[in-house]
Amino acid sequence: MKNGETPVAPSAIAIEGQQHFTMEGPKDYETPKALTLEEIEQIIKDYKDAAIHAIEAGFDGVELHAAFGYLPNQFLAESANQRTDEYGGTNENRNRFVLEIMQEMVNAIGNDKVAIRLSPTSTYNNIVHTNPKEQFTLLIEELNKLPLSYIHIMNAPFPVDKFPQYPLDSVETFGKLCHHPIIANCGYNRETGEAEL
Repeated sequence: MKNGETPVAPSAIAIEGQQHFTMEGPKDYETPKALTLEEIEQIIKDYKDAAIHAIEAGFDGVELHAAFGYLPNQFLAESANQRTDEYGGTNENRNRFVLEIMQEMVNAIGNDKVAIRLSPTSTYNNIVHTNPKEQFTLLIEELNKLPLSYIHIMNAPFPVDKFPQYPLDSVETFGKLCHHPIIANCGYNRETGEAEL
């Protein structure tokens, strides 16, 4: 339902091994168009404007969905982001897109009204991180400097046996680094949820 427009991404890398639903049934993912710096700047502004509209519509705040293969998550992951400019190459550069969005939204709607959802160990939509402990530690250290409402951390929803660099418990690994309240999500039952609390 894109009216013939090619989707965009940090780099022109298609999702493989999955299909998406269309009006004509399941189809392979197309190769997205790599964003230009000008387009990245506009998208960051779009997120800011969306936050403003949400507050004007009566919402208490907004949560940036930087998980599960959505655009902010793509910028974080080496598997989707192979840029060589200031938005790719290093952990700091791959984190930049998310941090700039978060800063713009905080500036636009105020303290304690912006949150973020992270999935440091999800492999959905071909997302792979080479060193999630190092990268998400750096990301959370920067997020700690912002007046956020909370940080929402997802545990791995799928087996990560093929990814020995992934921590088995993202909430335990990254949650203790956060200065903000934590939403812990994914893989809990009543007993393990109570134990986590």
